[in-house]
Amino acid sequence: ELLALLNGEDGLENLKRLMKTELLPPVARDVNNHIHTTYSFSPYSPTAAVWFARAAGLCTCGLMDHDSIAGAEEFLAAAAAADMGATIGMECRASFLNTPFGDRKLNNPDQKGIVYMTLHGVPHDRAAELNAVYAPYREKRNDRNRRMVEAINGMMGQYGISIDFDRDVLPLSNYAKGGSVTERHLSSALALRMLAVVGRGQKLVDFIKGELKLPISGKIEGYLLDESNPHAMYDLLGWIKSQLISRFYIDATDECPDVRDLLALSERMGAISAYAYLGDVGDSVTGDKRAQKFEDDYLDELIAYLARLGFRAVTYMQVSLLLFILAFLIAAVLFVRAVVSGGTLGSADGILGMLALVFSIAGFITPLYGRFVVHAEAKPDYRLGLILNGVLMLILFFFYFLGL
Repeated sequence: ELLALLNGEDGLENLKRLMKTELLPPVARDVNNHIHTTYSFSPYSPTAAVWFARAAGLCTCGLMDHDSIAGAEEFLAAAAAADMGATIGMECRASFLNTPFGDRKLNNPDQKGIVYMTLHGVPHDRAAELNAVYAPYREKRNDRNRRMVEAINGMMGQYGISIDFDRDVLPLSNYAKGGSVTERHLSSALALRMLAVVGRGQKLVDFIKGELKLPISGKIEGYLLDESNPHAMYDLLGWIKSQLISRFYIDATDECPDVRDLLALSERMGAISAYAYLGDVGDSVTGDKRAQKFEDDYLDELIAYLARLGFRAVTYMQVSLLLFILAFLIAAVLFVRAVVSGGTLGSADGILGMLALVFSIAGFITPLYGRFVVHAEAKPDYRLGLILNGVLMLILFFFYFLGL
């Protein structure tokens, strides 16, 4: 009900009323500058995205739709109403085919040699210009989308399941307002049609396993078996992205500019170009990615090449390891001071020791929070952060604060 209020025509006015009537958490220091909205694929309008960002206690939020920045005006107006800092940007696909990485899988699950990159911090007065520049690429993408719908119907028609691009796909998007149509729009239209034709629960699971003869994880199967699951379409969409899309996916070509051209566009717009690091995927929490390897095996080589190309940044944050480094450096300083002073430390050193312990405890808790509270994928570096901070935490506690 709240989402409907914020997604409607009066969404901005409803947000302003909510700001006056709802009790919101204190503003923290957390930031999310990569938020998708209905202008690419998301259940959240720009206004709704801002409200839920503020309700989560974020201090800054950032628009980041695929091949579109058409939601910028609404997003910025909502952020102003919510008294939040905001950035606007666009996520797009760049061709690496004319680079040494043209035949490698980078951060794109569907296609080698095509990379997801972001343009952060687009100046507010350049958003309309950037969206106009990308209009031809959205048109070219729709040409491919229509061909993929034909491929879906060729594959699923024998089961009485078919979709129409204009009738079933476009209405799920904001294309008429300058938004983009992605593979997720196609997949969600297919998911809705499968639910309508096959049904829910055991019928759907039996169809996937028996008729399509495709695997389904125990987690997703459990979600789909629940006939009262209000998010069944999204769970089925995740399964389609993971297991079925490769059977109808058509490689993107002329809708993906050369990476050098996109970097030049970013500079011309005054934006911050960034490579969106993905990393190898194990058990995908969202269910929309198979376990597979991406750029981790040649990350050092890739990062060096990105720098030579002129990328301004890489979007990646590993808080746990950063906290370990801070705690370790403080502990190392204390150790050196203890050696130099013959084991005598002052009150200021006690404060430093406490700070190091706090950092190591925070670094220990961070991966646990990510794994079990927000259910982030447990990548090796998360486990490494857990181990390193745990060991350092014990050392600091027993050998410093207990004087052992």
